Amino acid sequence: MRIANLGGRATLVMPGGNERGVDVAKASSGRFGPEVQDLYDDWDAFLAFASALDLTTAAPVALEEDELLSPIPAPPQVLSL
Repeated sequence: MRIANLGGRATLVMPGGNERGVDVAKASSGRFGPEVQDLYDDWDAFLAFASALDLTTAAPVALEEDELLSPIPAPPQVLSL
């Protein structure tokens, strides 16, 4: 499972390299909001949802490269060497 931040919206990347994804907020009927960071804050529930999601029936969105943002907008730690 790969997560993308598409224009500020949490998106599950569909497998197969077809540059398509599924908007998490829409696919979950609002159970999870559009904020990517919220997925990490409720990781166990999100993982259960994502594992059960049927990507073949979900409405796909195009992953436009110029709309992709950091998949972890507020990292809890930053390491530097």
